[in-house]
Amino acid sequence: MPYSVRTETLVALQNNPRNTRNICLLAHVDHGKTTVADALIASNGIISSRLSGKLRYMDNLDQEQIRGITMKSSAISLYHKKDSSEYLVNLIDTPGHVDFGNEVSLAVRLCDGCFIVVDVVEGLCPQTLTVLQQAFSDEIRPVLVFNKLDRLITELKMSTMEAYVHLQRLLEQVNALTASIITSEVLEKLNINAQTETDGTRQRSISETFNVSDTESYFCANEGNVVFASAVDGWGFILEDFAKIFSSKVGIAVDVLKDALWGDYYINNKTKCVANHAMEKCKKPLFVQLVLDNIWNLYDTILTQKNKEKAVKIAAMLNISVKARDVKSTDCRVLLQSIIGQWLPLSQSLLSVAVDNLPSPVELPHKRILQLMSSGNSTHFDQLPGETKKLYKAFKNCSQSDEAPVIVYISKMVAVDTQYLPQNRARPLTLNEIQRRREDIAAKKQQLLEKDTPTGAEEEEETIVADNDCDPPTPDISFVALARIFSGSLTRGQKVFVLGPKHDPSKALKKGVESIDETATVSDLTAGHHITVQHVDSLYMWMGKELEHVDSVRSGNVFGIGGLDRHVLKSATLSNTIASTAFTPTGSDAPPILRVAIETMSPGDMPLLVKGMQLLNQSDAAVEVLVQDTGEHVIVTAGEVHLERCLDDLKKRYAKIDISVSTPIVAFKETITTAPVEAGSGPGQEATPPAPPARGEPSLSSDDITIVGESVRVLTPDHQAYIEVQAKPIPTEIFNFLDRNSELMRTVHASLQPDAADVDQEVVHDINEFYTELRNQFEDAGEEWTGVVDRICAFGPRYSGPNILVNAIAGYARPSLWRCLETPGDRGQYRQYDSAVVNGFQLATLAGPLCEEPIAGVAFFVSDWGGVDQGGDNQDNNNHRDPEAKKSVTFKHGPLSGQLISTAKEACRQAFQQHPQRLIAAMYQCQIRATTEVLGKVYAVLNKRNGCIQTEDVREGSISVFIITATLPVAESFGFAEEIRKRTSGFAYPQLVFSHWEVVDSDPMWQPTTEEELEHYGEKGDSVNQAQKYMMEIRKRKGFLRKEQIVMHAEKQRTLSRNK
Repeated sequence: MPYSVRTETLVALQNNPRNTRNICLLAHVDHGKTTVADALIASNGIISSRLSGKLRYMDNLDQEQIRGITMKSSAISLYHKKDSSEYLVNLIDTPGHVDFGNEVSLAVRLCDGCFIVVDVVEGLCPQTLTVLQQAFSDEIRPVLVFNKLDRLITELKMSTMEAYVHLQRLLEQVNALTASIITSEVLEKLNINAQTETDGTRQRSISETFNVSDTESYFCANEGNVVFASAVDGWGFILEDFAKIFSSKVGIAVDVLKDALWGDYYINNKTKCVANHAMEKCKKPLFVQLVLDNIWNLYDTILTQKNKEKAVKIAAMLNISVKARDVKSTDCRVLLQSIIGQWLPLSQSLLSVAVDNLPSPVELPHKRILQLMSSGNSTHFDQLPGETKKLYKAFKNCSQSDEAPVIVYISKMVAVDTQYLPQNRARPLTLNEIQRRREDIAAKKQQLLEKDTPTGAEEEEETIVADNDCDPPTPDISFVALARIFSGSLTRGQKVFVLGPKHDPSKALKKGVESIDETATVSDLTAGHHITVQHVDSLYMWMGKELEHVDSVRSGNVFGIGGLDRHVLKSATLSNTIASTAFTPTGSDAPPILRVAIETMSPGDMPLLVKGMQLLNQSDAAVEVLVQDTGEHVIVTAGEVHLERCLDDLKKRYAKIDISVSTPIVAFKETITTAPVEAGSGPGQEATPPAPPARGEPSLSSDDITIVGESVRVLTPDHQAYIEVQAKPIPTEIFNFLDRNSELMRTVHASLQPDAADVDQEVVHDINEFYTELRNQFEDAGEEWTGVVDRICAFGPRYSGPNILVNAIAGYARPSLWRCLETPGDRGQYRQYDSAVVNGFQLATLAGPLCEEPIAGVAFFVSDWGGVDQGGDNQDNNNHRDPEAKKSVTFKHGPLSGQLISTAKEACRQAFQQHPQRLIAAMYQCQIRATTEVLGKVYAVLNKRNGCIQTEDVREGSISVFIITATLPVAESFGFAEEIRKRTSGFAYPQLVFSHWEVVDSDPMWQPTTEEELEHYGEKGDSVNQAQKYMMEIRKRKGFLRKEQIVMHAEKQRTLSRNK
């Protein structure tokens, strides 16, 4: 029976952290998370059990209800009673769509355990792997839920034996996936500690790690961490439930029978004992005989035979009372859900597993504490200040005393309509208030009787005015923080420090509390300051869409905080000590790559648009809001579904204005390749690349550019200096390696600054590994790359991209880029204006010559440089100019340093254009499930959008359903899901995940010349040069010059009607 729980009961349970569970629901899209959440919510009497699975209580947005998928994580507090103990379960429902992976990361950081829901028919899907990795990386304990077992009966028509074999294989697949994740993590950790451990210590570490993983991380139905369920029908069970039911009937102890229910065991009728090798002896395993047969028979009786009389008898044997309206219902499934939902209630099974198998906040693992305390500043625990290390005990004990330090992590800011806040909610009137209102109404009636009766118009006018006075104000948006308190207690009015994600406790302790401006907000903070002060305004208990007021919250609970709009942008940490570290979310593996420009339909609405985009940026951790140099307002999202939700929120909730949205802007990159040896015909055939149409007049004339062998020599406008540059494509393996280590490259650049702090030893170790691996890869690439690593001047663009500037000048001993790895001593001298060349390289790689997209995978060798005073001035990397020389020398075209910047940029661009040029496109990995009848239509849509099919496999357990894996350019993905659903009548649905960057094969500068080429690739041809198409679209969007035929048929326009 569902509980009827008062808010006061839930608030009282917050004081007992040992009986508190913080869990989240993780799964692939459409695997049934929200339906499972409905079943749990119905157990508390919040919604009717008949609406479970239909209401989708945790989906609060209109877009969620329309699309039928979860887009934002939501929290709710539930009550559960087992035996004589009462428990508080804080449940977070998370999205399953890949576009909202960031919401999953934010929710996982708040929880200690999770339910991983898997559709037994669909099996393992891409997002299942992602959430498993997320759970293990954040050190939270998972429980596996096999959902939609009813589909094995009603759709696949499996027998009980076939279903058992299918479930066994699925469990093996999940455990194999778990083993691969654990193995990769273990090997990575062992690789990090390899240089600091002896052989004996390493061997012991390996054995200990794998032993712990075997007992805690793998899923075994006998251990109670696997739940079998059908959320839509409201039933679920673990093996212990059936062991208790049949223990007395078969005369076997509950523990023994529970262990025998999963596996190749049967009951020997002669000995009345459990025996193995049931399959060899043609016996039914106990799981089939005692569990599946009974469930299958119940479904067959009600849904197939429609024998309601027999169903009522079965209910009576199970001591289940069935309502008359359920028996009389024309839908047999209503009777089925009524019987099986009472026999095997899903909520009881899930909540009991959560209580027994998932840890409480008091049982926070040691590894997770170190991970939480070291997440914000990327510093190892041993390198934290002493005061910060003392907080470890507060994390471990989860103390709720007033003396314990307060540590609160805010994962995200949730936008809530002000009308839904508890203080604005309509409340029932007291008897005194009702009596007072009656007296006021009687007094007004008496006054009206004493006066003359107004006319009908006057009465109508007064009524309208009165009604308008009673109308509630237009609801505004308020932000409530979704947070968890790890230590101490938080009360209303308490003063706390709001620590930003970049807060460093060691620097803050040196400055002291006195340096903090208590009146500052997050918008007032300057560089190096990440702390504000705020008094807690209001505290809430999350109840889905609703909120309940609480006066205080103690450690171990998930709750809401109001009044932090001006102090928290997206995430933060609250504490009563500045020695606390700042938490940062782990983030999603899918970076935001889809961007659109937004304009208002009316110029007067621009302030509303700016305010609305600020609210959108604060409410969504995955979205990026930018203002480009051109003044365009741009939002960057993770995918098409994410974009649609953001635009809907902007128009209906935040800005509340009509907006104009540009076509999606997709990022490309530019690169070069080596010229092919074979001759051929088509866009892939190389020719001497002509200069692309320029944006405007070139800064240098053709006389200033000279080709010297494979290099390009460019003179400055004053002809006072020259620079000679050669471009080479970087091997693919090295390009991918550089692209994965952008953060380390940024750290290397930061260590070269004059005011840079000492680099931590752990970071130095990472840089050393990066340097060693990069050097080995260059040496393996060939003789021409030998020694290049030690001559790298800079990475680019923005000092962290996959391009390198190499010093190839004979006799120039430039200071090493890797000086943080060297011992202090003679580091060489910079040439004068060295930084000008580096800045020119950064500008050149930031905007390539094809369509001013970033350059990637190119090495620029500076082979000569002369014409100016080349003496060393022994200056640092960012202070290379001689002030005296700058005062004594003047030039017609401005300072020589500025001329060198533009000359170095032009030299890199010209050297780039001496090679075959290519575009690099972002690629999605697309997984499609389709039946044999629509395979041809799926292939037609993929070919139309330049997709490439990778694999095609038949789904296990089916002969008519195929799983197709393909790659698809992001630029071709807009409207792809809608088109494929229309073409296949809904029998195929794609799942798009960002995969990699891939070079477009065709040459964007190629032009057809022969008759055959003109026939296929000309203006009237049936083939399209895809790279040229992309390039022209980008140039058109950016407003650059392009060669495009505007007039197709130059015929005289004819009037369609005579002038009258």
